[in-house]
Amino acid sequence: MQTSYSLYRPSALALGNAFSDLPFSAVRVLVYDVIIYFMAHLRRAGVAFWTFHLFNYMAFLAIQGIFRTLGFFFSSYEAAFGLGAFLVTGLVLGTGYLIPVQQMKEWLFWIVSRSLPTFNRC
Repeated sequence: MQTSYSLYRPSALALGNAFSDLPFSAVRVLVYDVIIYFMAHLRRAGVAFWTFHLFNYMAFLAIQGIFRTLGFFFSSYEAAFGLGAFLVTGLVLGTGYLIPVQQMKEWLFWIVSRSLPTFNRC
């Protein structure tokens, strides 16, 4: 709304939104990290937990920045959502979150059957 009145520069508004969101996102990611870290029974050391939190928080801020940038460049939600879905798929494929087919458990066959219809599970 402020950008339509031209009272503030768009860059100042974007930076203000990003900085004002930092404390809320930090608490949100901290709660998530506490739950995931201790449910996964990772090493119970302060340095290990805070390193885990730092990397997760930095990844959260990077992804949030990507989506804010997409929202800035596109005027319609559908266009930004389409490119965002494409980018997230590429990021997941490129960062190693997918399990190689040879190492998949038997109960993950539905993933393989949809993505590789000619896969033989012998």
